[in-house]
Amino acid sequence: MSAITRIAASVVVLLLLLPAILMREEHTGAALAQSQRSARAKPPASQKPTARSKAQRSRASSARKRNVARRSARASARRSPTRRLVLRPGGLIPRERVREIQLALIERGFLEGPPTGVYDARTVEAMKRFQEAEGIEVTGYPTAHALYRLGLHPAASSNGATAAPVHRSPPSS
Repeated sequence: MSAITRIAASVVVLLLLLPAILMREEHTGAALAQSQRSARAKPPASQKPTARSKAQRSRASSARKRNVARRSARASARRSPTRRLVLRPGGLIPRERVREIQLALIERGFLEGPPTGVYDARTVEAMKRFQEAEGIEVTGYPTAHALYRLGLHPAASSNGATAAPVHRSPPSS
């Protein structure tokens, strides 16, 4: 019973002190805001600007320009849509290779229209349909397994290399 009495007494004390605590916080918050306003009005003596040499000003200006250029490059990279040939798994694919992939998808009836050489949304959707029909992992991107199933393994590419055909069994899923 004494534990309950102690808890009840603590609650009563808190309820009695609560208005005083709240008023003190309001007063402290107002004083803090006032001190921040006055601090903005004049810099402390330790932060007053000092005379800089022309070389120091030039270096500071160059650094600012580099930082601005970096920030704007990052911002434009975030804003711009994905580049024409950028793919998630492998990076860039040459236009000729994309054209080969598109031709193979067109021959199998998964893509309509002429090959453009750009791995666009149409090609991604066609590749997804092909991968689903073949029962392989559906990514929408030209994985090694998907290219093999399309008949576009490395020996079949037309990138200028004249390699002899290599007969391999298909990779296991």
